[in-house]
Amino acid sequence: MICGHCDQPIHPDQPYTCFIPDSATGAAATAYLHAERCPPVPHQEYPSDRPVVLTAEPTGSRARQRR
Repeated sequence: MICGHCDQPIHPDQPYTCFIPDSATGAAATAYLHAERCPPVPHQEYPSDRPVVLTAEPTGSRARQRR
């Protein structure tokens, strides 16, 4: 089993909890979590070797429409 919080394996000798979310639209997947709180997992928003580009105006669906 894989922990749904930290994505690390749950070994057979480790305690775990089962979480079954309510789903009104169909079958829900069962989430298995370590019994003790997992350490926070760092998240990377973009590749670190890629420069961050900041724009002055929003793009896409939030861009202002010019007439």
